[in-house]
Amino acid sequence: MMKSRKTAALPPAQDETVAALLAAVARNGGTLTAAVWQDGTCSLAVTGCRPQAVASGERCAVSLSGGEDGFEVAVRAVVPPADMAENAAAAADVLFAVRDALAPCGASVLRGEADGEAGAVTVRWYVGHDALGLALRLCAEQAGVCGWSERAFAVRGRADGCDVALTFVAGRRSPGTPSLLWTLARYAPLFAPAALLPPAVVRPRHAAAAPQPARDKIGEVRRLDGVRYAYYRLDSGRVVCEADRADG
Repeated sequence: MMKSRKTAALPPAQDETVAALLAAVARNGGTLTAAVWQDGTCSLAVTGCRPQAVASGERCAVSLSGGEDGFEVAVRAVVPPADMAENAAAAADVLFAVRDALAPCGASVLRGEADGEAGAVTVRWYVGHDALGLALRLCAEQAGVCGWSERAFAVRGRADGCDVALTFVAGRRSPGTPSLLWTLARYAPLFAPAALLPPAVVRPRHAAAAPQPARDKIGEVRRLDGVRYAYYRLDSGRVVCEADRADG
């Protein structure tokens, strides 16, 4: 059973097309309610902005959500299959590694399936909006350390968090191959309802620092607009998120 956690050297490259769509959503003040990638197609459910502002520069399909203020955009996102790794961990070990990675994020693992014969692991879990990005990144890191990579994912936003399903297969992708899971992790703050997004705080350079409770920094996600979301674990075990300007 694999219990130790290592850190991946560098995150893989982003998928440029999907990253461009997500950046357009962020730039135009939109939010995500779902992101699904399977069978070579990535679909994003978007609210809060106009479809022309997101999809005008990409070859993708757009469908409107009836009378609701929302739309879905779908784009081809074919990632080359992973190369089989001779030292890839067993499916059961990958499952345990991913479950351990989710523990500090306060995620609730709803179901985990390790299919050794098919060479696939699927984990479904629920996590609060403030820890989604960190949880996705840690899952991707641990799967990579085990010699596995993502094959599909589905993230659906709820009122107080997100329902997530990740499927990994044995094998590592070639260096430079983009990872949609890492791309989505970077833009995870888009799943938080607008009213729940922490404001970006620009601290005065000479302001007196307010006392902070004891806490450990466990990760961060930086968006293209300069906002950095840092995740901390308090002494109570709760994970909190703070936003700041990277150039502040």
